[in-house]
Amino acid sequence: MKLRALLNPEYIPYLTAEQQALADFAVRVNWHQIFDTAPNLETLSGNMASGLLRDFLSHCDKQNIPLDWLKHVRLLEWLEKHGTYKAFFNQMIKLECLIATASSWAANFYQDMGTNRLVLSEMHTTLAIGVTRPLDFLERPKIMKLQLAAGGPTGSTQFLYGTTKSRESWHIDTWSSI
Repeated sequence: MKLRALLNPEYIPYLTAEQQALADFAVRVNWHQIFDTAPNLETLSGNMASGLLRDFLSHCDKQNIPLDWLKHVRLLEWLEKHGTYKAFFNQMIKLECLIATASSWAANFYQDMGTNRLVLSEMHTTLAIGVTRPLDFLERPKIMKLQLAAGGPTGSTQFLYGTTKSRESWHIDTWSSI
């Protein structure tokens, strides 16, 4: 059964107990993945947080958008375009979501194997978030704010990222659009 059906309250009476439990579990997992790492978004959205999450998950399902390590950046892109929730798209939430995205990338050792650092930025801005992937499973990723060259990165989307194999340099040769 598609996630959109599981998230739609009018379908609940038609779901089996197993499907209802699965839907509840899926929503709870996504709630924690998004709001535990972006607590200011939950605080700012207040009693609209449940609707925000449901609408975002429905959007991702309808558009076949994966909820992978980029989910927080995809949430930012969606927030900016969504009339009801656009008010939550601000600098504090952007920073929080970029940090959450960097953390998610660092925890996923299968993503960009062989690279040690990731830099995330918004197009044409000089502020970026950098993360160094840990060498050991028990080590925490090292996340920091970076200052980019004047003009910042350019690309075809609002948010961009670059990776490097270096553990000493933050230099990014090629920026990729998200």
